[in-house]
Parts: sequence; structure tokens; C-alpha cells
Amino acid sequence: LLPMNSNNSSKLSKAISSPSSEEVEFEFVMLDQPEFQLLGADSFQWKLDCGDELVVPLKAVFSSGGIYNLQSVRLTIFDTHKSKSRNDSSGAKVTKKVPYLFPLQWLIKVHDSNGSVL
Repeated sequence: LLPMNSNNSSKLSKAISSPSSEEVEFEFVMLDQPEFQLLGADSFQWKLDCGDELVVPLKAVFSSGGIYNLQSVRLTIFDTHKSKSRNDSSGAKVTKKVPYLFPLQWLIKVHDSNGSVL
């Protein structure tokens, strides 16, 4: 079992929301990976207030040495605002789902018990 340290933990902050809002609501999902297993929260929905940060602790289990991309996170931001449609004068709230993909890979090099990378 290899613990993911705080540098590799999934950190979410206000930076992913619009600067004018006071909170961001999102869904966090860990996608299945055939090469390794991630232990921890695999999905949840959460709200963060402006300036708050969330750390999602995970552990990765590898069956053999190799180079792996740990980027398995899918975020969906819920953008809720009042309707501005001409057909809707009630000002009802409308929620738009905005997918967020991390632009970088999280690569890790794993050595097997013989010290080699397969």
C-alpha cells in the first residue's frame, strides 16, 4: 500500500469556481483504473465556502512495478443561477453541470520487490 502524501492528495479550492460566488458545489468521482486500485472515497457531492480547502485522502495499491498515471479524478461543478430567460419570469434557479478535468498527469514510478520497473 502506498499512501498518497499531501502533495498528491486531491485538493479543491475556490480557484475552480467563479470569483463572484460565495461557494462552489461539486461532485467528486474516482474513475476505475484497471492497472491499480485506489482506496478511499470513490464519489461524493460537496460544497466549499470561499477560501475553504478539502483534502481527499487516498491509498493506491499496485500489483507490479511500472509507471502509472494516478489522475483518475472527475469533477463536475454545479453552476446554479437564476434563469434569465424571456419565457421564465419567475426567476427560477437553473443548475448547469460543468465538467472539470485536471490538465496534468499524476505520474508515479513503482518498483517491484526485486527493485525493477516492469
